[in-house]
Amino acid sequence: NARKHAAATKLVIKVACSRHRVTLDVEDDGSGFSGEIGLGLATTRSRLEAIGGGLLVAQRDAGGTRFRAWVPDGRSSGQ
Repeated sequence: NARKHAAATKLVIKVACSRHRVTLDVEDDGSGFSGEIGLGLATTRSRLEAIGGGLLVAQRDAGGTRFRAWVPDGRSSGQ
């Protein structure tokens, strides 16, 4: 999507696990976005929130876009 919609040439993907959640960060160097998320991201946000997670989408200072998604770590609920 970053290449198709924002003409990004570079992606940085990080996954981190903390005591209570797993976080996915994706940053690109593309053209950014208009500030309004589309149906795909809105649906993704809704699904993440339904399981106690979330989604942030922001413009990067250096250009491009930063996405952060997180979900609860199942181990913290005794699973």
